Amino acid sequence: MVATVGLGLLFISVTILLSAVILVRERQQATTFVEHTIRERTSLAHMAVFELRQHLTSLSGLIDGRSEKQEGRTERLRQTLDEVGKALVDVLEVFDVSAGALVIKREPVELRGLVYELIRSAAKRAADTGHPVVIEPGHLPELWVEADPVRIRQCVSTLINQAMRETTYGRVRVSVRSEHLEEEVYRVTFLVKDSSPGMEQEAAIKLFSPAQYAHHTAFSARPAAILPLNLAKQIAEAMGGEISAHSRPGCGTSYFLTIGAVTCPAGDGAHHTGTDQNADRREFEGLRILLVDDNPVNLFVLEEMVMPHGFAHVVSVEGGEAAIKWAQGEHFDIILLDVMMPRVDGWAAARAIRSEGKSKNAAMVAVSADHRCAHDPRLGRLGIGAFVPKPLNHDDLLSAMARALPVPKRLQSEATAKVD
Repeated sequence: MVATVGLGLLFISVTILLSAVILVRERQQATTFVEHTIRERTSLAHMAVFELRQHLTSLSGLIDGRSEKQEGRTERLRQTLDEVGKALVDVLEVFDVSAGALVIKREPVELRGLVYELIRSAAKRAADTGHPVVIEPGHLPELWVEADPVRIRQCVSTLINQAMRETTYGRVRVSVRSEHLEEEVYRVTFLVKDSSPGMEQEAAIKLFSPAQYAHHTAFSARPAAILPLNLAKQIAEAMGGEISAHSRPGCGTSYFLTIGAVTCPAGDGAHHTGTDQNADRREFEGLRILLVDDNPVNLFVLEEMVMPHGFAHVVSVEGGEAAIKWAQGEHFDIILLDVMMPRVDGWAAARAIRSEGKSKNAAMVAVSADHRCAHDPRLGRLGIGAFVPKPLNHDDLLSAMARALPVPKRLQSEATAKVD
């Protein structure tokens, strides 16, 4: 009897001991994974800070320099500030990914128009910088899906930039492939193919790993360039997809973004960036626009961007209170609204404008230095049709206004202007 009880207690003790060992091992593995993730994100943040310091050093040199022509210095200054802004956004995205705060939206988006917009933007950058590379469209079917247009644009743009970086001279082709899986579900693949010298496949795999940047010659002089690549990989995975690269020496490199998406009809308010939205002067002729910011310098920048595009009436006001007063008292077709303002911010101003007044049905575009506003649910609730991050890019701002402004409203405004 005593022996039986002893054996039972021994069995229970051994079971408890084994369970404790397994639990400790699992915790150690989990701790190791967390520590590895933190180290990886910290490495990314350090690279981003290094990148910012390089840009700020260049900026300081441009301001203090006396040997360059004024025109060249101004253009270089603009490019440097643009790089600083992008690097800052990437730093914030790193912390969003680490904290699990990355927001993925789903809304109707037409993929062919979105890709055409990215191609035009990349081609303009290449022309502005004198980069002898041709950005061209491949197969681009017209396909409407429920997806996050901001995140898709971010990922595909990152792949195009990487292809341009690898291609000293030649072509970069962007295509979209769709594979029907079941009912309304498709596997959508964005393919960016360059004519670069290519690389070993092992090096192509390491492109998206921050731990391997030091071993890749393309990033030895500019290590933080891998930051947006790794972010694109994390964003693709958050969308339920993946990013990969396939390469071979002498055969160029192909970059793939693959996501699963549900098809949808093109409805009212859908995100359409088709080729009919060129955001040129004809888009805005006869329209009335209200510019809102609490900073007079930012208002001056906005005025310089919109003035050449045929608006019939441009009004600039400082602060949310002034915006509400003007929008409720006069009719405007478009309102460009800064989000981060003291006292009455952009959200409160938009809510008041939508409630009553002559501009309650105006198209709205939000602008802010806080890139997280791009995924704020208040955009949809307040009927704000587009978001543009600061520092503002001229082409991005015009495209956003074109997206936010429906075609029937443009025609109606033009007719009203003729009557007036």
